[in-house]
Amino acid sequence: MTPSPDLTHGKSQETLRSAIEKQTPLTVTWRHEGRWLLLKSRFIGTTEQSDGIILAPLTGDGADGTPRPQNIATGATIDVSFRRGHYKCSFRTTILHVGETLTILRPDTIRQLQRRAFQRVSVPSNVRIPVELQPTSGTAGPTIGATSGASPTIDSYVSDLSAGGLGLRLPKPPSWSPSIGQAFQVTIKGPDRRNIRVSGLYRHCHVDPGGDIQWGLQIVGLDDTETGRTTLDALTQLSRSIRGGTLAGATA
Repeated sequence: MTPSPDLTHGKSQETLRSAIEKQTPLTVTWRHEGRWLLLKSRFIGTTEQSDGIILAPLTGDGADGTPRPQNIATGATIDVSFRRGHYKCSFRTTILHVGETLTILRPDTIRQLQRRAFQRVSVPSNVRIPVELQPTSGTAGPTIGATSGASPTIDSYVSDLSAGGLGLRLPKPPSWSPSIGQAFQVTIKGPDRRNIRVSGLYRHCHVDPGGDIQWGLQIVGLDDTETGRTTLDALTQLSRSIRGGTLAGATA
């Protein structure tokens, strides 16, 4: 049986104490007005009552820009993740106070995953794993070749995959170009005929030596929900199947 990624309460608090003492850098994932934002900060202390953790002021990740601090309000739900050696630790929490710094509610437990689950694996050239991309509401719309009505679904194939992101190969040029940070609903059509649905943020585009267009997306929103855990497990299993060459049923 696979051990649970959730640490015990005692181990969680010990891990948090160490991260706070070291002022460990962290990433905050926040869904605001239908858009996922990735923000940077670090642990800097605790409140007198010890039920709050104080974070340094939030900054943008360089792609989405720096949101105005007043956009983030007390009571908002955020996901926090940070590195501890060969592990990625994460938890979902609530904002207690917004000022020059940010105070969040100390979580009872945190999740800890080996970072090798986030290492990318390339899909063999003779294997096709179809992916459908649908721009989500609340984000910037098409910027090139825009037409009225809903944004079109974009068909693609997985070129590489990890639990934290995926590379996509587009069989034909898209009719429009997304901006960095554009959010997509991503549907990965797994070889076992079970779809894996995630939220992804567009990060980059390039043309490979063969002339194929490649997009890079970052997967977000899987840190600490039951549905997110199930999806993360499915992504990890698919990555293992690719790495192990056991993709029975994949389109060749």
